Amino acid sequence: SYSIISRISIANRPRHVPVQIPVRRRRQSSRSGCTSTELNLANPLNGGGGGGGIYRPFAEYAWSKLQQSGLFDASDTHPSNSVPEELASNVTPARGMPEGTDVTIEVRSMSSGAGGPHGENDSPIRLARYALLETLAPSSNEGNDKEVDEISNSNSNHYRSAVLNAIHVLNLVVFPNPNVAGCSALPVLGLDLVTLPNNKHLVAIDFQPLLPLPGTTGRRIVLPSQYADFEERFEGLHRKHCLDSNKLPWGGDIPAVAQRYFSPYAVWTRLGDSSDDNDDGSALTVVQTEVFRAFCEYVDLYIDLMTKVQQDNEAGLLRINAHAEDAREIRSNEDAKQGQRDYLLYRRENDPARPMLKSLYGEEWTEKLIGDVLFKML
Repeated sequence: SYSIISRISIANRPRHVPVQIPVRRRRQSSRSGCTSTELNLANPLNGGGGGGGIYRPFAEYAWSKLQQSGLFDASDTHPSNSVPEELASNVTPARGMPEGTDVTIEVRSMSSGAGGPHGENDSPIRLARYALLETLAPSSNEGNDKEVDEISNSNSNHYRSAVLNAIHVLNLVVFPNPNVAGCSALPVLGLDLVTLPNNKHLVAIDFQPLLPLPGTTGRRIVLPSQYADFEERFEGLHRKHCLDSNKLPWGGDIPAVAQRYFSPYAVWTRLGDSSDDNDDGSALTVVQTEVFRAFCEYVDLYIDLMTKVQQDNEAGLLRINAHAEDAREIRSNEDAKQGQRDYLLYRRENDPARPMLKSLYGEEWTEKLIGDVLFKML
């Protein structure tokens, strides 16, 4: 739904070589949420020890919280990364930059085992996955080419550092289990963060509805009725980050075909600098602070929601993966499944990153990634 990405054409000559970028694991805070101070400590752009590109701290935060949530099966049956090895990573040289500068992609997926053909797990989450694209400087810090706008990671030459005036993308999606009897369809957690050359940033953070929301006027309810308190928290986050603050202004009209997959409480913004890039109010600074804070709080709320759904299932208030007992439950489950199929089909057919990925890694690899991993049909 971010058409600007589809106009990017990077005429790089792809070489399909898997890449493993070492990541230094950091101790997670026990409290919910995160602050800009935490990001400053973790982000290599501010001299931290994590390594990687602009959105690696975002991906690591969300992935760690999901892994620790208890919503995923930790057994060997459902490994923490179920992406085929040939699609889990790729790298290509960054054109027009010093030798050794690469555009890399890392793809991870984590299944709970729920929502599949056998429905063997009672988690309210079916699948979580992310694709992280980063433009990274050479691993050696020797040399000081002024054409590369980078902040080096001084802790180790084995960690790559971000090239700022370049492309960085994070697409992270958490799919709910469609087989939940006793409540309407749960939303998808959709997190799309894009940085383009010349310090342009696009951000979409949302609980994306799988079914058309009722009504077009007045309050439009996103979550099942028994989770009205979470709806209030959801609305409160939107008010905090988008209405009571001018840091994340509305990003403009959403294409009509995509509107059904946006909630009224989405963070949707475009950021760019109109003045000195080093000013404290620069777009990158806003990404590192305000966007990161909103990102963490939406992730935390979604995990809290799904934890409550799981607790309600254990208490017998809902039935996950149980045999539907009446026509209304059967219809509800089928609607939820069809909603996910529609969502996946829409994303597969309209993925705005497809032209960019093709130019970087070739058509065959890109189509396999989109069809077999990112938006694999239910």
